[in-house]
Amino acid sequence: MAELLQQLLDWIALNPIWAGIAIFLVAMCESLAVIGMLVPGAAMMIGFGTLISTGILEFWPTCGWAVAGAIVGDGLSFMLGHHYQNRISRLWPFNRHPQSLERSIQFFQRYGGMSVVIGRFVGPTRAIIPMIAGMMGMPANRFIIANVISALAWAPLYLLPGMVLGASLGLASEVVIRLVILLLLLVMLIWGIKQLLLFLYPRAAPWVTACLIILLALITSLIIWNGYKSEITLYAPTEKKRAISQSEWLSHAWQEQPVFRRSIKEKSSHPLYLQYAGTVESLKRALLKKGWQQANELQWNDLLKLLSPSLPLQARPVLPLVHDGRYASLTMIKPAPDDKRLVLRLWRSNTTLMPGNKILWVGSVMQQQQAHALSLLHYAEISPDFITPMDALRADTATLSRKNIGLFLLLMESEQSKIDAAVETGYPAPPA
Repeated sequence: MAELLQQLLDWIALNPIWAGIAIFLVAMCESLAVIGMLVPGAAMMIGFGTLISTGILEFWPTCGWAVAGAIVGDGLSFMLGHHYQNRISRLWPFNRHPQSLERSIQFFQRYGGMSVVIGRFVGPTRAIIPMIAGMMGMPANRFIIANVISALAWAPLYLLPGMVLGASLGLASEVVIRLVILLLLLVMLIWGIKQLLLFLYPRAAPWVTACLIILLALITSLIIWNGYKSEITLYAPTEKKRAISQSEWLSHAWQEQPVFRRSIKEKSSHPLYLQYAGTVESLKRALLKKGWQQANELQWNDLLKLLSPSLPLQARPVLPLVHDGRYASLTMIKPAPDDKRLVLRLWRSNTTLMPGNKILWVGSVMQQQQAHALSLLHYAEISPDFITPMDALRADTATLSRKNIGLFLLLMESEQSKIDAAVETGYPAPPA
């Protein structure tokens, strides 16, 4: 089933013109009697939400198609119940599981027309209540009003988790952690409020559940609306550009580059012991010859891989990190002894070297090992030892022009590397 969902989402990403029809059909099937209990419509809606945040789909058209599909699905279920009425109890699957039909009837008798609105958000009953409403003779005009109102709330609510997920992947990993913690705290708070209200008003259980779900959606939307821009502002890159000579850089200006990666709110984290002057492609080619591999960018469908207990460390996606408002322009990995791996990231600085207008890059090299929490969550843990990975990098870049200054490694693109690049690409080498 997971592969089928992934193929459908991939197809939508490649064929956005047909996306509206696919969204309509998924929302309709999610709301159809019996079929809605078999189709993983909620998971698909979360996937659509992720495609919205990544820019593949637009929010309003997607939401519109989902609302339309939900309305049609509930409408067809209502018509089915109105047509068959009491004969429904003799049809599959209700003839084998009469208790589910009886519970839905009791639910409708207790809450009347509002059960259509509440039932849209309550587990297994969401695909049965509209049929029960038709079977029990609910007036069509009242059903239409309840159907439309619930669909207008249901569509954005089910798209929202995917939008949060996609927006999180657009930020650095530390923002993801903060967002997840904040949402978990919100869920815990609202769960506590729900328990209190149910203790005080035990007969209002469905109302309390529906209202608190909508409240959670509204609060989360507000966080995304106000918080997303503020987080991006925190990552705004500094634009103080400067040009220096290579001799200045090698003699003293290398000390003016940041020593630690600048993350949220100027918090210092991983040391930046690597500086490189030249093109990213030249360094990449040199490292590929030494067994390094370019790391794949983290995608939304890779999240489950991050926690998989059976996935080896070398196959785990590398989380994106930001330095001074920029994502790494180059991320490479290399297997290390004792089932560990080295991770190299390179960020562009605001400094260029003259002559030649060479870009100066700053980088970090770290070592990761497999770790787990309570034997449930498996992840790649960063080792506090940053000296060993730097020594490994020094060994792999021994043929490059370089200067070692204590813990720092200053690399330079040589003229020979330019010639090698020209031979590989077929283009003439740039003038010295």
